[in-house]
Amino acid sequence: MGEVGTKYPLRITEPFHRNSPFVCKLHLVAGGGDLLGERLEITFLSFQIGSLTLDRIGSEDKLECKRGYLRLSESHDDIFLGDDGFRKPGSTLRSQQTRGFSQLISAFKEPPLRQLSTLYELTANMEPDFGLFCGSLISSNLGVAFYSSGNNVTLSVYLPPRSAVGATSLMGSFGLYLTYRFLSSNPPKASQNTDHDGPTMHLGNEVANTYCDKAFANCDRKKCIIRSPNFPGLYLRNFTCNYYIRQDYIPPGKRAHIVIYQSNEYKISVNTGSSLIRSDSRKLINL
Repeated sequence: MGEVGTKYPLRITEPFHRNSPFVCKLHLVAGGGDLLGERLEITFLSFQIGSLTLDRIGSEDKLECKRGYLRLSESHDDIFLGDDGFRKPGSTLRSQQTRGFSQLISAFKEPPLRQLSTLYELTANMEPDFGLFCGSLISSNLGVAFYSSGNNVTLSVYLPPRSAVGATSLMGSFGLYLTYRFLSSNPPKASQNTDHDGPTMHLGNEVANTYCDKAFANCDRKKCIIRSPNFPGLYLRNFTCNYYIRQDYIPPGKRAHIVIYQSNEYKISVNTGSSLIRSDSRKLINL
């Protein structure tokens, strides 16, 4: 626990003795109220745990964490890792942010042939369960931010014993550095109207069999807001979200005029291809 607004740094380094599995669980809990907070913000500034590999098994592509991983959960249950690093039966990962967050952390030295979003089989009303976080942090001056939906977050780090991965050279480096702070309260819900004289806020309707696609209709009668997953954190890496906007009613003799804008648009910064190999990152401003 801690006070609202104060950033607390936390660093974990690889243990010296590595003949046994290394498991480290961290429980972060907001105590409640304006002083102790209701939610958490976790910012990863440095991340190197294991590696994310894309393997072909028969005709199928499979993403897999090797040589260690981090698991992030918002469950109220006391989870979850055994000596093998896997969850006990009944434990679950929570929230869209948690599952999407692995796409921000995981990084490929070479991009996969297909978009990551196509590697997961989706059915109606389901979100992909990305599972584990591993690899190297994508280069960013701001780090990667995660915002909890509740008042508690559990981070669990697992590293296998050296004997399980063979030669020492295959282990790779390990390091985790982050800051966390407690937020005073949840932001106003999008369905609530903060301006009684203005239109209702609308975040779009989910498109079936997709992870993040949204559909908007008749935004002349409501305030439509296009918001990416993990907002206000970083946009999901290697993911494409489609937003469909239409106007059903058009007065005779008129044409629909759809306008998309953002306040303070000069602050927009879009990375155009940073990787582990390249140290520089080209940016496109005012997109």
